[in-house]
Amino acid sequence: MISTDSEIAGGRMSRVRYFVVFVSMLMSVLLYLDRFCVSFAADYIREDLDLSQNQVAWMFSIFFWSYALAQVPSGWLSDRYGSRIMLSIYIISWSLFTLLTGIVSGLIGLLIMRLACGLGQAGAYPTSASIVSKWIPLTGRAAASSIVALGGRCGGAIAPVLTALLMVTLVPISGDGSTEKLDKDDLLHTAQLCSLISPDDGPTVHTDPGDAAVTHTSSLILDLVSENARREITAIAAAHRQTENERPDG
Repeated sequence: MISTDSEIAGGRMSRVRYFVVFVSMLMSVLLYLDRFCVSFAADYIREDLDLSQNQVAWMFSIFFWSYALAQVPSGWLSDRYGSRIMLSIYIISWSLFTLLTGIVSGLIGLLIMRLACGLGQAGAYPTSASIVSKWIPLTGRAAASSIVALGGRCGGAIAPVLTALLMVTLVPISGDGSTEKLDKDDLLHTAQLCSLISPDDGPTVHTDPGDAAVTHTSSLILDLVSENARREITAIAAAHRQTENERPDG
């Protein structure tokens, strides 16, 4: 049943209708946030699971194929069983499968999680369009739909920032700040960078004004990062300096 201006007194959205549009926009933000967070963690997933570049491409491809092919079936399910209950199921399912992606141990499990995530996300916009058509009058549907679409673009914009913050905050380090879980060979360039940023424990004597400027700049950089990141940088730098000191001359 299509809502018209004559069915809604004055053609103005009530507070409930504003809330419906707002929740649909948040759904769109979450949709793109979950979708793009994996993209920014792809290199770490590839290293952790020992995948090739082609296998990483399969991970992205299977998501978009399932997302595309499930659009019509997911829309039919929303019409058949109701938009509210199906949208809740879709959000819970794609969020759960995105979470479970972090515990897979191989390519097959990764592909299954991405396939399931694509199936869950496929119903987001068809169901949202159904909700907008039921709650918003004809004169306001274009604006409401644009607000929902805006949420997705905002989610895509904040995804790299939030993903980076989570990766820095949740990097596992031991209680004493050691880097036993880190491969020094893989972190060679990172260790050198951390060594430049993190000040040495010993006294520093500057004979060159350029050295003092570098030290000052490094201190400013270190002050900008979070406490967890600062501890990790210091730990990596200490491990790198120890390795350099133990390396035989020549």
